[in-house]
Amino acid sequence: MRVRDFSRPTTLNPDRLFGQVAQKLAVAIISGDIGAGALLPNEDDLRADISVSRTAYREAVKILTAKGLVEARPKSGTRAAPRERWNLLDTDVLAWHFEADPNEKFIRDLFELRRFVEPSVARLAAQRRTAADIARIEAALRAMTDNPPYSDPCVRGDLAFHEAIFAASQNAPLQCLASAVIATLQWSLVLKKGDDEAFADSLPDHENILLAIIDRDGDLAAVRMTGLVIDSLNTTLASVNVVQGESDKIARINHTK
Repeated sequence: MRVRDFSRPTTLNPDRLFGQVAQKLAVAIISGDIGAGALLPNEDDLRADISVSRTAYREAVKILTAKGLVEARPKSGTRAAPRERWNLLDTDVLAWHFEADPNEKFIRDLFELRRFVEPSVARLAAQRRTAADIARIEAALRAMTDNPPYSDPCVRGDLAFHEAIFAASQNAPLQCLASAVIATLQWSLVLKKGDDEAFADSLPDHENILLAIIDRDGDLAAVRMTGLVIDSLNTTLASVNVVQGESDKIARINHTK
């Protein structure tokens, strides 16, 4: 597995026009600005905000169709698909959700997925890990501890830590869920950026998970991973509430002008 560049909002190249168009349409669909069943704006409609070519528009629609966000209906055009058809585990769809509306319900749902998956992965990793797996997890933890919180190498280390535990589980189907878990973690770090205390508090938890995996204690690794996920949910929600409060304050100020 290869962790993508966390600094990009999606895996699509933001310098490519079709990527910009796909992002704009996706955020509009996810936010509800384009409701389920509504026709997508065409390239002419989008030109007021972004330079759009017909080729870029078609490529963007193709991408969104593959991710389940839009559907083509015979004789009725290309329309926004209902939410139950979206590929919610796709890393781009996850990223667009956070850009459109990182609401508490969606964040709780994602962390619920993490709570189901990651403790089981940690248990298997403890049972099946190799010396190479331990070396990889240790290297990731060093990147977290040796660099400033939320710096590029620190964040990459955090993502690599969880990725390495997935790899150590030696379970291919479970590893298919790794990208969704890593994306959730990635965006949680983006939301919490600046909360150095929360990050520092999490470092011993990461180390204790590693120690349980080294000792091949699967039950303890699972318990410690559960605690880490719960703590991460709480700090993420706290950060979201702070951001939302600031946004509401700015909106009130602008409204009174």
